[in-house]
Amino acid sequence: MSWLWFIVQHRIGRRWRDCVIAAALIGLLMGAALFALAGARRTQSSYDHYLRSVDSSDISISQDGFDPARNNEVARSAGVISARTYLGMQVVVVVDGVPDMTQFSEGVASYDGAFFDHDRFVASRGRVPDQRNANEIAFDDIAAQRYGYHIGQQLDIGIVSVAALDGSAPTIEHPTHVTVVGIGAFPDQIIEDDADRTPRMLLTPAFTATALDGAFYNLQYLQLGDVDTNAETIRQHLATYTDPGSVDIHYISVDRASARRGLRPLSITLAVLGVIAAGVATVIGAMALARLLRRDASDNDLVVALGGSPRGVRVASVVLPAMAIVGAAATAVIVAIVGSPLMPLGPAGSFDGSGGVDIDVAVIGLGVIAMIVAAAIAGAVVISRPTTHTRDRTHPRHSRVLNRAVLASSSPTFTTGLRMSFEGSRQSRRVPMRSVIAGTAIAVAMLVVALGFASNVRSLTHDPRLYGWNWDVALRAGQGFGQLDAEQSASILDGDTDIEHWSAAAVGDDLINGVDVPLFGMSPSADVHPSLLSGRFLAQTDEIVLGAATADALDAHIGDVVRIGAIASPRALRIVGIATLPSIGGQHVLHPSLGLGAIVAPEHVPGVVNGLPGSPGPSLAFIRFRDGADPAAVQRLVASPRRWPQTKDSMCSPLNARQRSSVPRRSETHHCSWPSSWQPSPPQRSPSHSLHRSAGAATTSPCCEHSASATNS
Repeated sequence: MSWLWFIVQHRIGRRWRDCVIAAALIGLLMGAALFALAGARRTQSSYDHYLRSVDSSDISISQDGFDPARNNEVARSAGVISARTYLGMQVVVVVDGVPDMTQFSEGVASYDGAFFDHDRFVASRGRVPDQRNANEIAFDDIAAQRYGYHIGQQLDIGIVSVAALDGSAPTIEHPTHVTVVGIGAFPDQIIEDDADRTPRMLLTPAFTATALDGAFYNLQYLQLGDVDTNAETIRQHLATYTDPGSVDIHYISVDRASARRGLRPLSITLAVLGVIAAGVATVIGAMALARLLRRDASDNDLVVALGGSPRGVRVASVVLPAMAIVGAAATAVIVAIVGSPLMPLGPAGSFDGSGGVDIDVAVIGLGVIAMIVAAAIAGAVVISRPTTHTRDRTHPRHSRVLNRAVLASSSPTFTTGLRMSFEGSRQSRRVPMRSVIAGTAIAVAMLVVALGFASNVRSLTHDPRLYGWNWDVALRAGQGFGQLDAEQSASILDGDTDIEHWSAAAVGDDLINGVDVPLFGMSPSADVHPSLLSGRFLAQTDEIVLGAATADALDAHIGDVVRIGAIASPRALRIVGIATLPSIGGQHVLHPSLGLGAIVAPEHVPGVVNGLPGSPGPSLAFIRFRDGADPAAVQRLVASPRRWPQTKDSMCSPLNARQRSSVPRRSETHHCSWPSSWQPSPPQRSPSHSLHRSAGAATTSPCCEHSASATNS
């Protein structure tokens, strides 16, 4: 078989450059495909991975005030593996002995290791504070970005007593000099919607021990053995000695499901790009390997004619393509592994805890196997067909395109170009036209897909109506937990000549067909309401409009009847519309968000709204200005919070905001949370918020200052 080894050496020496080029081309394309497919899997599972990395709890229990004995009793309940608590405090930065309300952050005070032992705070800069040091704090990224905090900064902080929240001059208690040692994120902040974004300050257990009297709510994280059974037991136990309206039990699994749903568009996009890249690699790779096999087809006939074994000739023919496939597979694996630190995409990408190189054995292994199988099939097809040289001698091919060009009396230059491109009778003069056409078609298809996706994302993020904001300004009392005085608020809004229409909305949640759904309570005569996808708005009190995602979850359609309320006394409501609901409502509790929720008449919202009894007025006001309104209308509207009478439970905080130059066609949120002046706050909605977040929140807290949600359309 020395002649066979001679042929192999000869062809490697003559064709090695072609082999390297084919291996590099196929390897890079397939590597991109494996990188995208592995990235899609990693992106979709990034939030689950993050929760595992921070040792997340299974449920959280929020209660008004703080009773250590009650929390200890819950911690000792059957099935509780571990329990940690944090306290909500009104903490302010003190400048020259005066609280600086322009730097408002929610005080998250760890009582016994919450955010340290499990549900851990993740520092993206600096480090996590020392639990034993009362003079170390950390801020979340929102506070750092909004107020310009940095590692090593010295601050004076203090607690504002709950008694001062009724509008009287606040007094500072427990003044403390602290150092900022970390900036990062809390577990529930990784994927949250606009209604939940708020600056927070992490306080250590050492600080909390000195300021227990400043707590106005507490949230207890529990890790359970059997989530469903143990959580229900705890719920029943709490109901025996607490007001049901003052306790909220939240399942972390809800956040996990919401995160998966929010990350799905990114994952699908990556997967589609991976499939396209794999298809391109397969087509171009098959063509490249076929050309390698056919390059020496005439030599094979000559070797056989001189007495060489046909089987040996075929073996010699596949050596070079086999080397190209091995090189391509190695290149693809290297590209996929080297690019893995760029994944996952999405808000959990910076905190998912994996970091660095990630080898997805399943994707890479299956990808390499698919490459080998596809190459074997392509090689078998080419080898089994007669060579071009033999075929040309017996049945010369004539192109229909060329024949039509000749019949049309085309120029000799044009017909010669067509003959070289499409005629296969003289291989040395043939241009790889089919490869060029296929490659061009695939490239154009990928470009169209990319441009279409980018255009749709831009439309989504620049048109507030597409994500439910069908108004110019939204006012929210007490972060969604307070209520405006309905009568006096109506007097203010009706008397403003720059306002064309406005509508009030209550917030809450109730069971719809046995599923807990967040609710907007709006009058059937409301002129301003969330954007409708189909159907119409409420016309009677026995009608309901569902969010698109909620309708899908309930398998409900326009014209169907659903039952709302407790099992003992449900009411029948007919579905008349499907809407895209905005992300707004009570902060850190179940509230409507992109497609999730429902709109009902106010009387169908439970009497206890987010734990506040009485519900004397709406929590939200949606405002639309008339065309050509004075750009200063917003400033006049919110110039003084004392224009807006609220209940005792409503609290206001200032916003660090910037001005807008125009009023028409915008969507803003202004929040009342502390007795101070309001300012318009037009934040830019990022694509990640529109794509990654579709529902849910991770914790429950009464209220805190929150950034606005707006985008110019």
